[in-house]
Amino acid sequence: MPKRPVRWLPLLLVLVLTSVTALPALGQAGARRPEPQIVEGDMLVDPVSGTGRGGSGLLDWAPVSQPFAADPFIAWREVTTITGGHTWEVWRCDAPWADGDLSVATASGYLNTQASSYFETLSRGRYDPVFSSGGSYSVDLQTTHISACLFDTGAPYDDRAAPGGHGFLALSEGHDPGGIGGPGVFTISGGQWDLEPGTRQGAVGEVLANYNASQFGAFVTPVVLHEIGHGLGWPHVPIRGATSPYTNPLDIMSAPSGPPYVGTAMVNLYASGWVDPSEVTTWNGGFTRIRLGTLPTSRTKMVVIPTGDSRVFYTVSVQPQTFDSTTPIGVVVHLVDQRFTGQQGYCPGANTCTLLTRKVELIPPTGWNGSGLPMVTPGKTVDESYWQVSISGNHSDGYTVAIGGFTDTIGHLFRSEINGIAAAGITRGCNPPTNSRFCPEDAVTRGEMAAFLFRALDLPAGSKVFSDTAGHLFQDEVAALEAAGITRGCNPPSNTRFCPDRAVTRGEMAAFLVRALDLAPGSKVFSDTAGHVFQAEIAALEAAGITRGCNPPSNTRFCPDEPVTRGQMAAFLVRAGLAD
Repeated sequence: MPKRPVRWLPLLLVLVLTSVTALPALGQAGARRPEPQIVEGDMLVDPVSGTGRGGSGLLDWAPVSQPFAADPFIAWREVTTITGGHTWEVWRCDAPWADGDLSVATASGYLNTQASSYFETLSRGRYDPVFSSGGSYSVDLQTTHISACLFDTGAPYDDRAAPGGHGFLALSEGHDPGGIGGPGVFTISGGQWDLEPGTRQGAVGEVLANYNASQFGAFVTPVVLHEIGHGLGWPHVPIRGATSPYTNPLDIMSAPSGPPYVGTAMVNLYASGWVDPSEVTTWNGGFTRIRLGTLPTSRTKMVVIPTGDSRVFYTVSVQPQTFDSTTPIGVVVHLVDQRFTGQQGYCPGANTCTLLTRKVELIPPTGWNGSGLPMVTPGKTVDESYWQVSISGNHSDGYTVAIGGFTDTIGHLFRSEINGIAAAGITRGCNPPTNSRFCPEDAVTRGEMAAFLFRALDLPAGSKVFSDTAGHLFQDEVAALEAAGITRGCNPPSNTRFCPDRAVTRGEMAAFLVRALDLAPGSKVFSDTAGHVFQAEIAALEAAGITRGCNPPSNTRFCPDEPVTRGQMAAFLVRAGLAD
């Protein structure tokens, strides 16, 4: 005889493990669900009566494997995807102390105008919700919390299965403002799991009968959007480090408000099947620039930055002005964590969680102090470990983002400048082909200097071949530099050699940059540059603000014969404006 499926009801973050055969007959007289346990704000679980499973939850119980069989990023994306037409039944929930006058027909009409278009737009027509009038019911639980409208035995579908796979949305005048919601029950059978149709649900309190369409759209619809988001499996999207999950003004799954309404993290749309894998690209190290667009465009929608754990990754996407806008206002970076950390919920196995138990956090820009919107705008960055995200180009429908970093520049004095020249394509790294390091303390060779300037200035090709550059890695770059008049050679007056593998001195670097940028003369004479062969070039460099000296804070010396490190070279190039 085949084994019966096991049926679970995690309404948001906590999972009560209860066999379907152990559920009480909830429709019988005298049967009552206990009060729901609120875990975090509108995150709660119905502690259904029956024989619970002891132990440590799912940590030692993993019947479902291969969470990434269908998708490399979202665990069990085949379960989290929701597309097609979907009816949400709207019911009026009357509190014990007050019968309501709210018309569910009127409320449904408002939602069909205000909420249906929201999800149709975010899904680009892939999810088409319709709100229909269900009726009214009374609850007996003596609590003002809106959870009573879902967990009292008076609720229309107290077995949590609405007909036809419908969703259930309760609106109440008498219960406190706010809401709850979740994707409902899931079943496990034969090592597979799925959500049970007809168990998605939500409830919203303090929905007044005399609200007109505008008031309904301002006070009710934003909360409905938030709770239906939970019903679709979207978790909260707080700002990392915030004490409340409701402080992120950029996401409907944190701070529901409007109109106009904001959307949600791109990863939520991806998890629902509304963004395609072909619209996502992965950053695999090094430095790269990627053109990203808002949701209505045909451009790449999301960049995934992986970590060493397939359950944890970061995403980069464009933040639009509103949910239906093509106008970008910034770039947002999110952390996605699907590890099972002891918080029970939608974690059917493999120490992996999904849906509401998937953590999604907005990473604010580096140095953000709570003032202004927590997103990357031109001139701001998000710095995590060894990578950095910045904006390198503005477009009417999105941004070009620069992503990258080196493992050996964390905390380095010139990390920002190094990232700047890497984002500009001036350097690739020092350990090809992976180029995961920059070697900031290594001396810059004359050949490397040629390559830096060749890329920074986009020089045309040259034909000069010095006696020691034939077949050299940087032969072409050196030839271009010579043709541009930036170098003459290393053995004057004949200048038959270039010395490509010799370290560049600070004085030589000054000469290279002065010739490359055609800098105006300066008058500064450092204590160690009087009479130096490159005295004039060093003075010009100082006058242009490209160098300050070599012995801060007094900076009385320039150290013209010392080698230039790769980190210092990055700083010189950035100050010269060559990384813009």
